Amino acid sequence: MNIQVFSKVGSVRQHNEDSYAYDSDKGIFVIADGMGGHLRGEVASDMAVKTVMSELTSAVSTEGTGIMSDIERSMQAANQSVYTYAMNHSDHQGMGTTLSVVHFVGNQAYLGHVGDSRIYLFRDGEVTRLTKDHTMVEELVDTGTISSEQAKTHPKKNVLVKALGTQEELDVDTGQTEVKSGNIIILMTDGVYEYVEEEYLAELLSEKPLSEVETIIDRMICDGGAKDNYTLLMVGLK
Repeated sequence: MNIQVFSKVGSVRQHNEDSYAYDSDKGIFVIADGMGGHLRGEVASDMAVKTVMSELTSAVSTEGTGIMSDIERSMQAANQSVYTYAMNHSDHQGMGTTLSVVHFVGNQAYLGHVGDSRIYLFRDGEVTRLTKDHTMVEELVDTGTISSEQAKTHPKKNVLVKALGTQEELDVDTGQTEVKSGNIIILMTDGVYEYVEEEYLAELLSEKPLSEVETIIDRMICDGGAKDNYTLLMVGLK
């Protein structure tokens, strides 16, 4: 695997509420974008990522149904950890986080997702989004109330309708996709895709090595003002 990653605080925030981790040997990659401010989001995302990594790296399933169950179980454990911590610490109530998980096994990528961080697949010159944003605006797009173009500038585009740790029960999105040599899986928080259009990302990945793509995107976000924390994790399959 060719792994390229950055996670930065940006130009406005004082703390990085994004977290990420990976185990390339086990093929596990995780990112999270915390919410709550005043370090609450930072605690939530870090706790969620660490819980999922601990649960998945010790899981033993090797076939599809079991792997998907492992991912969902790990995310449920993370939800309970964050929710319980918030309930027991009054100064952290209201904290939560997005969470996106990829686990490669054989020629399959198994996915777990909640919130508005995203997972993409780059294949044959095209970028395909594999996750659905759990936002108010995405629901408006789904019902035809607004267009995808209108969604990009909607004043409530970042309002989540689902996040990890905010409620005792969590509804997790799971899925899987076949992958092969030359494919690239991309995980990113909203601080990245606010600045990088999917079409441009596909163009970069078609023409540049991953290390150069990382540098270009980082510079684009910095030049754009970097109003949020931003994390990008790219996994090139060999």
